[in-house]
Amino acid sequence: MEYLKSIAAPLLPLVVLILVGVAYALGRKAIAAFEAKTGLDLSTGTETSILGVIDLGIGAAEKWAANVLKSTGKKPPSVEKLDKAMAFIVDELKRRNLPEMARDAVVKLIEAKLGVIDVAKKT
Repeated sequence: MEYLKSIAAPLLPLVVLILVGVAYALGRKAIAAFEAKTGLDLSTGTETSILGVIDLGIGAAEKWAANVLKSTGKKPPSVEKLDKAMAFIVDELKRRNLPEMARDAVVKLIEAKLGVIDVAKKT
């Protein structure tokens, strides 16, 4: 078992790098699908802003979940966390006058981002 750990340890940064690339590609694909569906052509600045809002939504949902855990002693269901993130993201996109995105595109971006975070935590 130690032998496998000694092999896996140097490879973990490479795995994280690959997963970051996959998450970025998924994000680009979701935004491209959004552009095709709406006929909009998002500038790089707008795209960066949307991805930033996605990060903020994830952070807001995580903070909400931590508060729920602290006050009740129970973790909230993942579906509720996703709903909290989605609500934050929709409100924030409107507030910033950014284009709205389809729910499935936002969910894909959230899941891609969370996948990268989970892998990074394990390294």
